[in-house]
Formats: sequence, C-alpha cells, structure tokens
Amino acid sequence: MTDIPRLGHHFEICISVDSLPDSIAFYQKLGFKIYTGGPDKGWCTLTDGIIFLALFPDKFIEKEFGIPVLFNYRGGNVKKIVDYLKTQGVEFSKEKVHENGTGSSIFTDPNGRVFFFDTAADEERIDIPKNY
Repeated sequence: MTDIPRLGHHFEICISVDSLPDSIAFYQKLGFKIYTGGPDKGWCTLTDGIIFLALFPDKFIEKEFGIPVLFNYRGGNVKKIVDYLKTQGVEFSKEKVHENGTGSSIFTDPNGRVFFFDTAADEERIDIPKNY
C-alpha cells in the first residue's frame, strides 16, 4: 500500500464575504483570531485553533472558482498529493504542479464540492499559538 501524503499543514474553508472588516469582527466575536492576512492585505485567514476560515471580499471565490465556498488544503507537497490521488482514481480539473512540490490543483468530489491544493514557492508553515 502506498503511503498517503500529508494533504497540507492546515485545511481552510474559503468564503466570499461582502465586507472583510465586518466579517473579521463577527468571527472574532466567535473566538477566532487572525492567522494570516488582514484588512490591509485584502483577505484574511482566521482560526480558533481547530478551524481555519479564509475570507475573501468582492466575490473573489465565485469569480475564481465559480462557487461561494471552497475547501483548501494549504502547504502540502502538491506533486506528491496529485500523484497519489491519481492512483486512487481521483480526476483533476486543474493541475499546475512543479517538481519541488509547489503549485496548485483542483478536483471535485462526487457531490460537486471543490477541493483546492495550493502551496506557494515561499510558503512556510506558521505554527498555531498554543493559547487558542
């Protein structure tokens, strides 16, 4: 049996929002803290230590992926993930994979949910503070 590669250092639910500052404030009321990005970056990832939410204004998710919510695995070796999942019969609608493991890929589950694997060349794992 082939070892299953780690799919990423975290899994985030990407959501289109009408107002980034209002959405950040709302999720902070629920105990989420800013993990990366912020209003000054034009996007934001928040976490409660377990769940990661990536918020994008201006219907970015719909424009880029054609859906309002996206499931995203961040920081894994995209090449190894794609190679392994293909052995399992998963078909990809997009593959931009580099030999060093960076890149992105997209597949859809049997119910139409879109999964996105994405690792940038300069991406580093950001450990979650233990105070969550």
